[in-house]
Amino acid sequence: MRKKAIVFFNIIVALFLISSCKGNPSKKPNAYEKKDKAPQSLNSILENVNSILKDVEEVKKVAIKPELSDEDKEKDSKNKTDEKKTSKEKEIQKLWDSMNKSINDIHKYWNVYEIEGAKKGITADSTFKFEESINSLTLAIENRDSFNILNSGSEVYKNLSSFFDLYKDEIKGDISKIKYCVYKAYLIAEKGEIDASKEVLTEAENYINNMRIKLTKDKEKSKNVDKISFSIQDMKEVLKLNNSNLLKIKRDIVLKNLETLEK
Repeated sequence: MRKKAIVFFNIIVALFLISSCKGNPSKKPNAYEKKDKAPQSLNSILENVNSILKDVEEVKKVAIKPELSDEDKEKDSKNKTDEKKTSKEKEIQKLWDSMNKSINDIHKYWNVYEIEGAKKGITADSTFKFEESINSLTLAIENRDSFNILNSGSEVYKNLSSFFDLYKDEIKGDISKIKYCVYKAYLIAEKGEIDASKEVLTEAENYINNMRIKLTKDKEKSKNVDKISFSIQDMKEVLKLNNSNLLKIKRDIVLKNLETLEK
């Protein structure tokens, strides 16, 4: 309950800060002012990273599907067994093909964005880190290494966030940072490092107020920010139970809430 109270307190503080900002009459906003938002090339990179991490999770689900249904077992048909296995293999191959297409598109859209990014002021260091992370993700997909796809994918989120942050009206920089933290915390917890996982989730909570301030005029999305805050707290609380399936359920709830804000 104390942890929930802290979340409530953070929401109240953020609302106070928002109302203070509204009370400053020094600059009258222009109703027709064009928002400073990221270009489509950058959004396409984010969408493709999302797609890859969803596909690799789907591969795991398909891989553990039973080879035969109860009806197939009763019929004891060898032909049906072969057909079922072939269907399963095709489904998995289709997912890997989708991941290969997505990573190729990421490289393509990155090449497009580099021109825009140079004008916007991206640094050589941020460029190097991003390219390093997408190269690692590419190799992980090539090797069909599910763990490293999630790990490298989370690094792509982190390095992508610095580009979104160049646009003052964007919240996708904060969304990308939270996604990085959520995946990283999950992977760390899977290795049994519970305290380290908690620290990463605490880091994720620090990006909530940034989004809330940017979304002051959007009541619906502001509610979603609160949902994200509580879902991160819920994920943190289940760490002590040391249950991988429960942790994944809580992780996916956070990701679903973040996905709503991306639209």
